[in-house]
Amino acid sequence: MAFSAAGEFENARRIMDQYVLADKRNTALLFIADGQSSIDQLDAALATAKEAKQEFARQRILSLIVIRQAQRGDIEDAVSLLVKITSPNDRDWALSSIAKAQAIAGEMRAAEASVAKIVDDDKKAQAQESIKTAQADPIRKIPAKVIRDYLAAMLAFSGRKRQQEAIQAIVAAQNKDEEALKKHLETALKQVEQGIVLEQATTFTILAVALAEAGRHEEAKQMILTARKANDNEWLGVSSLFGSPVIVHLLICLDFEEEFDEFMNAVDKEDSLAQIGYHANLLSAGTTFAYLRRLDDAEAYYRQLKSPIEHVYFAAGVLIGWEADKEPKPD
Repeated sequence: MAFSAAGEFENARRIMDQYVLADKRNTALLFIADGQSSIDQLDAALATAKEAKQEFARQRILSLIVIRQAQRGDIEDAVSLLVKITSPNDRDWALSSIAKAQAIAGEMRAAEASVAKIVDDDKKAQAQESIKTAQADPIRKIPAKVIRDYLAAMLAFSGRKRQQEAIQAIVAAQNKDEEALKKHLETALKQVEQGIVLEQATTFTILAVALAEAGRHEEAKQMILTARKANDNEWLGVSSLFGSPVIVHLLICLDFEEEFDEFMNAVDKEDSLAQIGYHANLLSAGTTFAYLRRLDDAEAYYRQLKSPIEHVYFAAGVLIGWEADKEPKPD
């Protein structure tokens, strides 16, 4: 597949139609709609949702579209689409994302009203906590969407507030603020040294992203190797499955070719959970190649992949990375 042009969702759909098994089709449609809604191709994403033959799959895709619209700050569109979601579970997830987006926008009354509509008590409690802390989330300040999404996933089940200094280093790097970058780097490393932050490998990995974003690749290489050493020389120590896309991103950015191949090939493809991680890594690899505009490398890697489902995940990543605005307005 050629990746020389942006917006090749039809090619992804053609591959899906020709090669993807029926039980995987809904997943492929989900990824296509995800990519479309992430770059504000709302009508196309809704059309993709209609292609799902089962109602539960349509509901799941519609919920994801609403979530992406809310995350992009298109709250009005997200709210207007809620009427299409009749599944209580999917509607609750969508309402949670809308409430958080409203809180970030300073619309606390609207956020509280959205939370009140959530049916499941556990989800409602989580959403209430989410809107209280939404404005304090340091990840939301990262300008580049690609990096923001990677770190949000990696820190989804760990204390992202403890990593605030390291995350702020990424913000400073992307804003080309060298003085702030120096300050946050030094503070984050001091916190590790003093035992204030215990997740050393995670901190070093985030700082490696900051250095890579600042173009300080040799320092970034040393930092990610330090992260690996802090976890007994295992790459996957950084939040395991959820951290692996960040590792993939760094290995590509820093031209660790052998390490990248080793990391991608070290997956037990017979294990269903490992397969999920592998597919996330393929999506991350495609996104990163496109984010860096290394389309020749993307095409070369695409040709190495063997199965149609591998092609779909990688190609979806390329489409997302190509269209991702590298300097959107921070939330």
